[in-house]
Amino acid sequence: MTSDPHADFFGQDPQLQQLGDEFDKPPEERTKQVVAWPPPGYRTGDTLLDAPVQATHLDAAGAKAVCADLGYFQDPWIRQIVPAYVCGRKSPIMHRGYYLRNVAMRLKVEQFIKNSNPSLPIQIVDLGAGLNTMYFYTSAMMEQWGRKRSDLLFFEVDFPVIIAKKTKTILQKRSQLFKFDELIFDKPSGTVQINNATECTVRNTVHKVEQLKLPFYRLCATDMRQSEEFKTVLNEQGFNAMANTLFLSECVLIYMQPQYGDAIIQQCRELSLNPTALTMFATYEQCNPDTSFGRMMVKNLQERGCPLMSIHEYKTIEDQINRYKKLGFSECKAISINEHVKQTMSDAEKVRIGKLEFLDEVEELNLFLDHYFLLTASNKELVELGKDGAGVVGTITSTTG
Repeated sequence: MTSDPHADFFGQDPQLQQLGDEFDKPPEERTKQVVAWPPPGYRTGDTLLDAPVQATHLDAAGAKAVCADLGYFQDPWIRQIVPAYVCGRKSPIMHRGYYLRNVAMRLKVEQFIKNSNPSLPIQIVDLGAGLNTMYFYTSAMMEQWGRKRSDLLFFEVDFPVIIAKKTKTILQKRSQLFKFDELIFDKPSGTVQINNATECTVRNTVHKVEQLKLPFYRLCATDMRQSEEFKTVLNEQGFNAMANTLFLSECVLIYMQPQYGDAIIQQCRELSLNPTALTMFATYEQCNPDTSFGRMMVKNLQERGCPLMSIHEYKTIEDQINRYKKLGFSECKAISINEHVKQTMSDAEKVRIGKLEFLDEVEELNLFLDHYFLLTASNKELVELGKDGAGVVGTITSTTG
């Protein structure tokens, strides 16, 4: 019997190994997963029954890779991480949506860093990170935003199968993703050597998969619906309760039942113990399920096996603001993506984007953007970035990981 090529990274869990094999296949060759939700006998944590939701990270990453290719934003790392087979072109309206989603989250990172306590380190936790490249972007931009790159500690949290595969990919593509200067990979002990992959990973104590563990970049394998497990895994990877901390949630909590999302939000607020540090939570996801467009959106995702499980509990932007305040954040603001564009995008940027692809469905795009929101919750009042233009795309002058 031949050994499983994923065994070293996925441990001995046959479901994780099977799902790892499925993610290696093009979409048309994958085993069809359940579409009725919840399926009969469903239990939280059933790995294969969670597969449709887990697979959304491939759709998002592929779309972002194409957007980068088309010039919507700079991302010199994404093609190293995202499989080529998921990078098919979509419609101009979808490209525009993913562009706005990506730059919205980048702006929240910039806002966090510029508002943070300058005497404390920077810590970012990307929830449900999938194949995001936010670590690389943030590291490259730190000096432009007034901080040293060595101030940053970046965590990514996701299902074990996704973390194991991303760890493996990053180590395989390390020479393309990183420029290994002493700033990142030298420690006083001299134990971190990137050419020795075993020194760059740690075994997850809960799920027994390999997780990347570099001095400033760490991956965390967990089922976030288990909030105590989430806390344990973060702490094992070196979460600093005294640092300025940003939690990013990009179309993640919406796929959880409300009680699980609530527990994560509350847990994130309680993880940060320093009242002088900035604690911030940035969320991008869907809203307004009761309009005709909203009903269609909910139905389409339901049929794909990716139900928006908390959208009927928190239907509106106001519902979401009340949610985060109830769960411990004293400050909270949220707006539709339509409004966000009006407030943050410069005229020059609008002209630039308009030249990339012809977009005929302007009204449809506006309707689409009215059903997504961007929320910022924090323990302190924040200064907004405005329309200075520089922050909208963020020109990358350094690609050193």
